[in-house]
Amino acid sequence: QEVEIRKKMKKLPDMFQINEDWGVSQAFKDILEELEPDVHQFFPVNVQRKDGGPVEGMYYLFVVCALLDSPLIPEKSNVIQKGKIQTFENGITHDSIYYTHKGPNPKNYTLNKNVIGSHHAWIDRRMSGTFFSDEFVARIEEAGLRGIQLNTHTTDIDA
Repeated sequence: QEVEIRKKMKKLPDMFQINEDWGVSQAFKDILEELEPDVHQFFPVNVQRKDGGPVEGMYYLFVVCALLDSPLIPEKSNVIQKGKIQTFENGITHDSIYYTHKGPNPKNYTLNKNVIGSHHAWIDRRMSGTFFSDEFVARIEEAGLRGIQLNTHTTDIDA
């Protein structure tokens, strides 16, 4: 797949939007693969500048493959119930409450560490966006990665 970058920038961020998906750098991929090997999918993309020139470095389309049934603790989070959704899995229909954050900011979520388990990147069935573990966030900050779209900082607790 080819991606054209239309904004002028000296260096691409380590995470950027590609339509409805994420483009990520080799450094992002390496850190996540070290923490959570063989879970997510990364497809190489050819990134070019608007003038046709290549962008330095290797980039990937990042597909989050961990779907969790909400580690969210609503009563300790800045969220409101948005509605109910039905999911169908293994021949069984499940009713779930869907949440959204209150107000424009901040998105303060409290998450149950027991539900997160050993995951470092996931999509929540009842919240929109991609979530990252505290350990992954610390590693990307330590490595100096730029442009990572965090679904706000989460506080992991044992519930």
